[in-house]
Amino acid sequence: MIFILEALTYIGRILTGFGIGMVTSAPRVFMTEISLPNMRGVVATFPNIAISIGITVQAGLGARYNWTTLCFISSAYALFLFFFNFGLPETPYFLLQRECTDDARDSLKKFRSKSHDIEKEMVYLIEYKRQNDLHRLSFKEQMLIVFMKSTCKSFWMILIYLVITQCSGVTIIAMWTVDIIRKSNSSIDANSGNVVLGITRLIGGVVTAVLIFRIRRRPMALVSGVGVMCLAVTLLINNLKAPTPLPLLCYAGYILFATLGHYNLPILIMYELYPLQVRGLMGGISLCCLNIFIFFAIKSYPYLRDDIGFANTILAFGICSLIGEFIK
Repeated sequence: MIFILEALTYIGRILTGFGIGMVTSAPRVFMTEISLPNMRGVVATFPNIAISIGITVQAGLGARYNWTTLCFISSAYALFLFFFNFGLPETPYFLLQRECTDDARDSLKKFRSKSHDIEKEMVYLIEYKRQNDLHRLSFKEQMLIVFMKSTCKSFWMILIYLVITQCSGVTIIAMWTVDIIRKSNSSIDANSGNVVLGITRLIGGVVTAVLIFRIRRRPMALVSGVGVMCLAVTLLINNLKAPTPLPLLCYAGYILFATLGHYNLPILIMYELYPLQVRGLMGGISLCCLNIFIFFAIKSYPYLRDDIGFANTILAFGICSLIGEFIK
């Protein structure tokens, strides 16, 4: 009986992994293609804000319900989303690639207000399509664009940034929050702290969405890295003292700084840099790499914690963030 339950758990996790892999790519491409050019930076942060809401809700429910009940709650939401997505129209860019100009115009009307000048934007989109030779690409044409110097350069730059963010502990602190708070000499209850950090992540996401309008990407990335590094050192020092509320405050600051750059910017940048013709393909490949990095980061944390010690693990996050500063 135990074997059957374990097998079902593994099967469920595998299916969940496939689902997450698919659901983290398509919505981001969809949102990028339907948004106005001056709003794409802000819109691109919405998925991470939604993830922050989900983590916060799960943290709150997790303090009250067991994991099987949480599975049913999450499944109900996924089922609702499945039927809701049937009502979504196709994006104008996608329809233009398939020479469906009238359908693209109708689609654009569904994403714009009545006062918006649809014809002016359609002229811009058609001209953009003509200048960039947007059409339905064959496999050979896709591969030629994928292996272009500009595409490859963007891919490797994003990949390095993704590695830096994961080595800086961004996902580890999000996934191992309760364990990390308990080992940080925090006087705050770990489950309550988990909810507080979830709310902090949500606030950080909203602040980042506002700052995207006014601040360039590179300064945000640099400030994020410095903040993560400094707070990691502060946590290391506090770990030698008696329990205090300081660790939770440091983690809150860590998450705010991480959300400013490490958490949001890599995914935002990838959809700004990749060519439109292969944005979906390259975005999917990049997110696949991100999920692989996340897997290894989450799985490696308990081994690092036990082998080199909790304090040194936190210090390693700061060192990796420092290395990232020099690379940037």
